[in-house]
Amino acid sequence: MLDERFVGAARRLLDAFDQRLVAARPVGAALLVRTREGLLFIFAPSATGIPLERWTDWIGDGQREGATVVILTPDPIPPEIRPAIAARGARLVDAERFRWLIRQFDLESEWAPWLPDRSEPAGASLPTARATVAGEERADRWLAWGVPVLALQVYDRILEEKPEYRPALNGRGWALLALGRAGEAHVAFARSLELEPEDLDARVGFAAARGAAGDPDGEQAEYRRLVQTYPDRDDLRVHLVVALAAGREWAAALKALDERPSPSRPIPALGYLRAELLDRLGRKAEADQERARALRDGLSPQDAAAIQAQMAPGAGTV
Repeated sequence: MLDERFVGAARRLLDAFDQRLVAARPVGAALLVRTREGLLFIFAPSATGIPLERWTDWIGDGQREGATVVILTPDPIPPEIRPAIAARGARLVDAERFRWLIRQFDLESEWAPWLPDRSEPAGASLPTARATVAGEERADRWLAWGVPVLALQVYDRILEEKPEYRPALNGRGWALLALGRAGEAHVAFARSLELEPEDLDARVGFAAARGAAGDPDGEQAEYRRLVQTYPDRDDLRVHLVVALAAGREWAAALKALDERPSPSRPIPALGYLRAELLDRLGRKAEADQERARALRDGLSPQDAAAIQAQMAPGAGTV
């Protein structure tokens, strides 16, 4: 039997997310809620004792219905099964992520007894300014956690109040790209650039939207302009490298990476990216050395897997 306090917290969260309920059912240690917006929320008051097979069944059921699966629990998902759950495509909002989310929505302590007492934020900012900043942070988190449909809802609410607020315009563009709506993303980034032509996030997003809309040459040209303007910005160079790799232009991608003007050794992620390019050019011994060095320098296996996924056939730059 699920704790009524947790069921109440789940209900409040769904209301806060503006989700329209399709079906809800308790399944032992969890509450499964499917929404009209295409999400399946798995609320679990405790992740302890739930075997991987059970998580797999729930995730599979949701995905067969075309839903994006989001797991919400105040407990950390056990480390021995966490990678397997993530690999099945579920979005994990557990432990501190979940606590942060509950705090954002000011749930009363009796509905969230596991939380420490809230402290009032310092400062004397206007309520509307605080709401905008809080909403932007919440949307950015949803985007980073892989739930762009919820991020988009929050960005849209911010833009209803502040239609020229560039961080929300950019966030909206990235959320739309993640949802495969390249044309709308292009419009959002273009509007942001009208307001501030040198907004780097908007320039990167504008380029990514061109690529997603089927214009890889235009995407690469945009990235080249950015790299020429900011040659020391490795983050911008990576976008160009990945865009070239998406077109299987391995030699050009390696050349763009090796043209870094900085004499310092690249960060581990760039070293691993270089190894992937060397592999595709048939330079396996060099690739193995570069890959091992990146891992020794501190690159996590999860980050290495993310780079491999970016280089997979059909992967984009979003």
